[in-house]
Amino acid sequence: MRIDIEKFAETYIREAFRLSKKNPSLNSFDNNIRAFVSKKLKLSKNFVGHLHHAFHWEFFCNNNSLLEYVQAHVPGETNSVKLKSLYKERDIQNLKELILDKYKTYLDSRVSSYVNPVRKKAG
Repeated sequence: MRIDIEKFAETYIREAFRLSKKNPSLNSFDNNIRAFVSKKLKLSKNFVGHLHHAFHWEFFCNNNSLLEYVQAHVPGETNSVKLKSLYKERDIQNLKELILDKYKTYLDSRVSSYVNPVRKKAG
């Protein structure tokens, strides 16, 4: 299995920005990105999920993104994702470059561990 990690990153980010315009729940956001990227790049949803951490760290933890994680404050409400402001093509490219600069080694190792899992010896 050969993965174009740059194409994967751009597709993932582009879809995240598109989905966030609708302020989806975090679960819906995650499930819909996995479904879209899986279909678009002909990869399994499990594989897409295997790589999502680096993107979500930048989307929600490192204050670099145009996305915001909105924590529910009332029982019964759901956590959601929202777009902080309109984005431009350069925002997608800048975030892709940032993620690949910071996490390429991590992403490559996740691809490798998924494609070539360590098998336990019987015995």
